[in-house]
Amino acid sequence: YGINISKQKNNFEAETGLGYALREYQPKLVTEAYGQNPDFYFEKSLKKISFDLVNIPINLKYHFVTTHNFSIYVMAGAAINLVMNAEYDIFESLRQGRPPVGRYTPEQARLDEKPFIRGILNGDNIKDNYFGTIGFGFGVEKKLFSNTSIYIQPSYQRQFISADIGIGPNKDKIHTSSLQFGIKTIIN
Repeated sequence: YGINISKQKNNFEAETGLGYALREYQPKLVTEAYGQNPDFYFEKSLKKISFDLVNIPINLKYHFVTTHNFSIYVMAGAAINLVMNAEYDIFESLRQGRPPVGRYTPEQARLDEKPFIRGILNGDNIKDNYFGTIGFGFGVEKKLFSNTSIYIQPSYQRQFISADIGIGPNKDKIHTSSLQFGIKTIIN
């Protein structure tokens, strides 16, 4: 969801705004055994990561096909993304017996030692909860009325900067494909 403002001159359009996105993904599943008891041990794994993001884009569009009721454009831009809230689906289970032979089981899970960001709304700092993306896309805009049109824009965004090598407990890079659609109104 979001709202953008733009200024168009001839075939070029500059755009910025404020957006919200929910990013959920399943990291590579690693099941970790821990606990040094004679009759049981625990297994723990991180199954899902979810980020509520606010982003501020700066885009430049070039309308290369323009008619009275129709326009096709290409877009390139960058955005700063802030993690407002972070949630993790961690699964832990008790296993009877001993772990398989040769499997090392520390006293505590190493997953507990990872730096889990919580998001800016939960008291974390901005430094650990931001990442920048660059992206490109194309779009089609269809005029409905003299000052109102609808558009659809597939795009691709690639993470290129953050305070560390990535974001979250696994230092993930967030690259996304998206389909944006909306209503554009000209205000004079």
